[in-house]
Amino acid sequence: GSTYMGKWDTSWGGVTGPEKVRELADFFESAGVPFHAWSVTRGIDPVREAEVAAEVLANGARTLTFDLEPPEGKAYWQRGPAEALQIGYELRRRMPDAYLVVAPDPRPWQLEVVPIAEFASFCNEIAPQTYWDTFDSAANYRLFEMFGYPPGPDGITPEHVLTVTNHVLAPHRRLIRPVGQATASHEEWARFLQTAEALGMGEASFWRFRTAGDGVWQALSESAARKQQQANQVALSAKPKDSPAQGEQASGQGEKVEPLRAKAESAQEAGDDGAGAPANRPYRNLPRFRSQFRFDVAPGRGRIQIPGGRE
Repeated sequence: GSTYMGKWDTSWGGVTGPEKVRELADFFESAGVPFHAWSVTRGIDPVREAEVAAEVLANGARTLTFDLEPPEGKAYWQRGPAEALQIGYELRRRMPDAYLVVAPDPRPWQLEVVPIAEFASFCNEIAPQTYWDTFDSAANYRLFEMFGYPPGPDGITPEHVLTVTNHVLAPHRRLIRPVGQATASHEEWARFLQTAEALGMGEASFWRFRTAGDGVWQALSESAARKQQQANQVALSAKPKDSPAQGEQASGQGEKVEPLRAKAESAQEAGDDGAGAPANRPYRNLPRFRSQFRFDVAPGRGRIQIPGGRE
């Protein structure tokens, strides 16, 4: 919410305020470890929550992730769509170029009780908490069936959770970067990564470092090696032929062969440089969504009244 974790965590790493964020950012970045921040959003005090988020981003966090989950007592999200929009408005007003992520529980019945559409409207990507082992219970099996996503004969698998996740979150038109189960086996993680890639999702992460077994690291290494091999093959196939077609490049007509991603990156970086964008971009190869940073109301939805009198 609007309270720093140091209120409860008195260890060296407990974040007590902006100064501690800067200390931790410097500590990790000096060792070559990119520093990102995670928060549990509640919506009780939207303006203050946006202020805290801006403080964290201004003091070295490359990104900020909002953990958006249904309420459990006084924990997690406590309010409605209007408060979500106010957080977005206030934060984007302060930090228009920040890279923001929303991390929901992607089970359909959980998404129904949180303002996922409102958070997606001002976040750059969605990082769903796709914990297939945690979800593998008789109660969840019945709920998946009730919501039109019956599991297959193998039960609630990585493939099933990712397929459902992709279906329910794709309409928000954001990159989906799934968070997997760190305690799962190598075989499950290999399937998880392959399914995510097949669905066009971004790179996966996992919760959490302390519980990650060797199988996770092995699967991630294999996935990285496979992607590098694919990239090398693409680069080889994109090399120009020994001689250009007669008259084409010699006369200035035609186009030098260049991978599409490289062209997009070059144009993107040039645009960022021209706009004076900060240098600590977290993901160089991904869209910046700059045009979506402006806080607009979707067509057909009319005006939205923000608490505090703004529309």
